[in-house]
Amino acid sequence: MGLIIVAIILGLIALSCFVYSIFAFQERGPILDNKYLLATDEERRQIARQSPEVTKKDYHATAIVFLGLSIMFLLICTSCILNIFNLNSQVLYILVGICAVILIIYCIVMRIRGGEYS
Repeated sequence: MGLIIVAIILGLIALSCFVYSIFAFQERGPILDNKYLLATDEERRQIARQSPEVTKKDYHATAIVFLGLSIMFLLICTSCILNIFNLNSQVLYILVGICAVILIIYCIVMRIRGGEYS
């Protein structure tokens, strides 16, 4: 019973990350990024005056990260469902690890390229 609840919660998290990534790809809604979330009032005023190109890059980078998180949570949810039926799901955990490594490399590369995603 506990595994079913965990699978449902992980599925809802995956769905919410996916919905947010769709909105971010369309450049709508807040940008859930450290650059925006941890900024002081003065920094937020400067961010509000930045060029549309930089804002578009921030939306795009955030959307890719949340899409990757959505895929990872969906794979873990699928693994929980397979475990309910006593099926082997070790491959899914390997895929989650690969997704995590790809997302980490993406974030580091974006940071090095000029700080668009900081």
